[in-house]
Amino acid sequence: MNGFILRFEFDATQLEFTAFDPGDALPNVQILAPILTQLDSPFADVEMTAASFGRTAQVENGLLGTLRFNPTELFNTTGIRMTSAEVRRAGEYRPFFAPLVVSLSSLNADFDNDGFVDFRDFVLFAERFGAAEGDALYAPQFDLAPDGVINLADFFLFTESLTLFTVTVLD
Repeated sequence: MNGFILRFEFDATQLEFTAFDPGDALPNVQILAPILTQLDSPFADVEMTAASFGRTAQVENGLLGTLRFNPTELFNTTGIRMTSAEVRRAGEYRPFFAPLVVSLSSLNADFDNDGFVDFRDFVLFAERFGAAEGDALYAPQFDLAPDGVINLADFFLFTESLTLFTVTVLD
């Protein structure tokens, strides 16, 4: 039997754990139901356990799985931290731990604060396109991929934030 046990900690006021999808590292992997534990408020812990019986891993390196979270209404800035990881190979569990912290923050491209990301926000963004830290036109809220310059990386993030809606005109 090969398998793994993974544990992650997160702020349950900002994120809701929804699922774990197995990866390709183990053939015919069986996933046990994730164990969700409330820790000292507001933190929670989720543990994933998986096993593959009678078959060995087909790859030396591969994806164990994908954690899925949804943001709560309070989501702003938070992180997900792996607290432990063990991989079972050759009949024994071995610690497999490289420090892992994923930082998450909300993307706010509603620059005019009207509740929509639309053409008006695009005009505000376009006025600052190409500006870098230190330039008079640079403003950090337009640097969506915070790298010190408002460029195509920010534009692509902006387009992903557009509020799509249909307007129907009645006669």
